[in-house]
Amino acid sequence: MDVLELRVASECKEAFAELQTEMTDLTSDLTTGGIPFLDYRTYAMKVLLPNNDDHSVLRDMQIDPIKKPYIEKGLRLFGQLIMNKTFLLLFIRTLESNRYFSMRDRVNVASLIMVTLQGKMEYCTDILKTLLAELIEKCMEGKSHPKLLLRRTESVAEKMLSAWFTFLLFKFLRECAGEPLFMLYRAIKQQVDKGPVDAVSSEARVLTVRREAHPTIH
Repeated sequence: MDVLELRVASECKEAFAELQTEMTDLTSDLTTGGIPFLDYRTYAMKVLLPNNDDHSVLRDMQIDPIKKPYIEKGLRLFGQLIMNKTFLLLFIRTLESNRYFSMRDRVNVASLIMVTLQGKMEYCTDILKTLLAELIEKCMEGKSHPKLLLRRTESVAEKMLSAWFTFLLFKFLRECAGEPLFMLYRAIKQQVDKGPVDAVSSEARVLTVRREAHPTIH
């Protein structure tokens, strides 16, 4: 036991010394290169419209000049309707009551609504509070388990809520949480890269050993 204790103590000292050196190197790298924050537009679009860099909301519409005034007028009037709480709630409820309204449609509609409302967060929050209250009531009345609420993102309201958090977390991530989270990621990656990584499963030997040593870690 004494020999084992001395061996473990020696390994811990070496690991601690390595960690101190590596963290110093990591900190100096970050000081030189900085944290690679995305700009707000890119950050928001990765959540609202992932894997879609050529969506129509990102560029000017290519339409017939003759039809352009009518289309712009229609969009402007529809935008005014979106800012009417009664209309917007009825619009969302009507869409969700349609059995042909697929999951992809729900995600797309929620994303486009949030693109429209991202500059009017007070109104957006008011809409979300109403939709979520209805969703909670529906869940309690139905057979769905309360724990599943907000977990599957099966409704327009749930997807809107994800975007709502995304918008409001941007400043916090840039000013507070972003740097320590990125440093944690870099530190973990640095440890992973010390050992071999399976090309097929992407399992890292370093992390696999830790998982086997601590079966409660998932």
